Amino acid sequence: MQRLTIEAVGKTAKIAILSAKLNDKAEPLNALEDLKFYTRENLDELLNTISQIEILIKEGIPVSDDLVEMLKVLLHRIEMEMQYRRDV
Repeated sequence: MQRLTIEAVGKTAKIAILSAKLNDKAEPLNALEDLKFYTRENLDELLNTISQIEILIKEGIPVSDDLVEMLKVLLHRIEMEMQYRRDV
């Protein structure tokens, strides 16, 4: 079961990054919302990123390269957290 959860988190992270690169804001937002349930260590940063994307949507601002890079780092951290947690 843990292996499937780790795979699901990894695929969700990839969807978020690829969608952000395409300037799609709704799909990364949905993916990040889904990942809230799988992180403890990175929850504050994840919630902050969700808020940033919500602002981009409201203001009609495109996804920046900096945000995509930040997403890559955050989502990698969440993936690593999942791999090393034992209570998933």
